[in-house]
Amino acid sequence: MAEDAAWYARRWLPLTVQFLDPLIEQLWIAPGDRAVDVACGPGALVAQLAPRVGPAGSVTGVDRSAQMLAAGLRLARRHNLAAVRFVQGDLYRLPFAPRRFDAATCSFGFGSAADAAGALAELRRVLVPGGRVAVLVAGAAARSPGWGLVLDALARHDLASGREEGFEAIAQEVAASWLREAHFDQVSATTLTRQLRRIDFDDLWADVLAGRMPGTRLYRAQPAQTQAAIRAELRERVEQYRDGPRLLLPVEAVLAWGVSP
Repeated sequence: MAEDAAWYARRWLPLTVQFLDPLIEQLWIAPGDRAVDVACGPGALVAQLAPRVGPAGSVTGVDRSAQMLAAGLRLARRHNLAAVRFVQGDLYRLPFAPRRFDAATCSFGFGSAADAAGALAELRRVLVPGGRVAVLVAGAAARSPGWGLVLDALARHDLASGREEGFEAIAQEVAASWLREAHFDQVSATTLTRQLRRIDFDDLWADVLAGRMPGTRLYRAQPAQTQAAIRAELRERVEQYRDGPRLLLPVEAVLAWGVSP
């Protein structure tokens, strides 16, 4: 939906871009490289990679959402990025021939071991031997109140494990193991922490009301009394992240990278 693309760009893209510089560093992009960004959203990373590959290279953004791709295309046109294209496609069945790219990346497109297996197999398939891969996945919900707030609260009430909805990479070793199991070489991983900015609790809770915070569905399935107790608990808890007139909530992500054999 167009509303989803607009909501993401306004509410979540400012957080996502905070993680991109370390990811780009691990891709070792060179002029003339062919790069692909899967689950590219509105094209923020594609736009950053384009100047690095130069006119002899190319950057392809892939996403399931036509609205996200349209936003990416508008961004590319606004910045006159000629070496960029956007393709609608599925992370688990990429519409490319084998050995098509020199670098491949995916930011928050998957977060569970089951999903990682299929996604990373596809990324390896489209990479040339020696091609570089770098992925970002959500870290531990308990250490990420910016987006794991509801899941962590449900876990404390014994209503969830805190690992639902793609929060299985509770340590960087977990994400690294996913790459090794997908037969990537020279695998490494690191944990990154950035900040989600919100005005106050009601501004943060707007993501829950809109169904765009992990754990929302499970929260809504609880009795009204339980919902009220969790909301009251969270309203008090987030005040520890107040910085003057706004909230600065930590968000943890794991960056993992490797080389295609």
